[in-house]
Amino acid sequence: MKVNDLSTMPCPIARALGCVGEWWSLLIIRDAIQGIARFDELEKSLGISSSMLARRLVQLVDQGLLEKHPYQQRPVRYEYRLTEKGRALYPILLMLFDWGERYASPDGSHEITMVNRADHRPIEPIVVDRRTLTPLAFETTFVVPGPDAQPPMISRIERIQAYWQACYPAPDESVEEE
Repeated sequence: MKVNDLSTMPCPIARALGCVGEWWSLLIIRDAIQGIARFDELEKSLGISSSMLARRLVQLVDQGLLEKHPYQQRPVRYEYRLTEKGRALYPILLMLFDWGERYASPDGSHEITMVNRADHRPIEPIVVDRRTLTPLAFETTFVVPGPDAQPPMISRIERIQAYWQACYPAPDESVEEE
C-alpha cells in the first residue's frame, strides 16, 4: 500500500514527517533560523533549484511553519519568517546537529560548534521530560495506547511492548540469572 498523505496516519512521527520529512524542508527551516529569509538568499544558500524551493516554501507556509512578509512592493517580493510552529522545530534541529557531529562527520572534523550564548561553552543537547527533568533515552521510555487509540493501534502497541520487554528489559524487569 502506497501512502501519499502522512497527515492522516495515527503515528505522530509519520504526521510530523508529513510536514517536514522532505530534507529540503528542514534545511529551509535551518536557514530561516539563521536569518536567511528571502527567496534568492535561500536559493543561493541551499544550492536548490528555484522550482523546488518555490514548492517547498509553499508547503512550509501551508503547514504553518513559515509566514510570507512583503519586503518590496514593485515587484512584490517576500521574505519567509518562522512561525511559533516553525520555531518549535529548533530543539529537533539541535538534536540532528549533535547527531550529525557525532555520527555523520566522515573525518571527525567539526567546522562549526553550537555553544551556549552566555559562556560560549559547547552545548551537549539532551531530551528531558518536562515534568521530571530526567533525561529521556531509548532505555527509559515506553509506548502505551493513547486515549483515542483504535484497535489496530492497540494491537501494534502490544507487539511493540512485547518486543521492547524481550529485548530491552527495564531494570526492574530483568530476569535473574540462575
